[in-house]
Amino acid sequence: FFLQDALDIDTGYQCNFPRPMKKNGRTLLIASNTAKINKFKNNYKDIFAETDLYGTFSQNVPNNNFHHNDSVSNLKNYIYDSQYLSSQYTAAICIDNSFENGYLQGTPMMHLHAGTVPIYHGHAYCKNFINEEYIIELEKYAKMNIKQRSDAIKKVSEKIESAEGIFFTNLVIDYLDFLKSTLS
Repeated sequence: FFLQDALDIDTGYQCNFPRPMKKNGRTLLIASNTAKINKFKNNYKDIFAETDLYGTFSQNVPNNNFHHNDSVSNLKNYIYDSQYLSSQYTAAICIDNSFENGYLQGTPMMHLHAGTVPIYHGHAYCKNFINEEYIIELEKYAKMNIKQRSDAIKKVSEKIESAEGIFFTNLVIDYLDFLKSTLS
């Protein structure tokens, strides 16, 4: 997702996504991986209780026909619908499917482009790609009280709104600029 996003290749999510003026103040998790959902539920009971769950085994992601495109796959339309849903939320739980070296799921980018704060649980090297000012680590979030969580989300949300869609670290930006100049 990162190279595709930087090179403006169609990643399935929309980088200039329209954002609602007011968010609903809640957190969501879009997942259909039961192992991931159960691990989240068992390890973070209080956060899970406050999270709206969407996916195959819970509430369906609502269709948003406004963003549907008949020329793309159902998966891309699902991603558009998921991004639109995310844009209505203040924060989103993002749990990678794997902690294997080299694996990084693209969901934090989808939520960032929707203007939603990613609360991330995955491999630590994510910080090599996404500027850590734009994410909250789930482990740290779990140790915060309610006011600290609210303040952390507000702080990151303000950063996201002023970022103009650039969420990468400077190292990644420099590397991708090099790749783009090499490919052109």
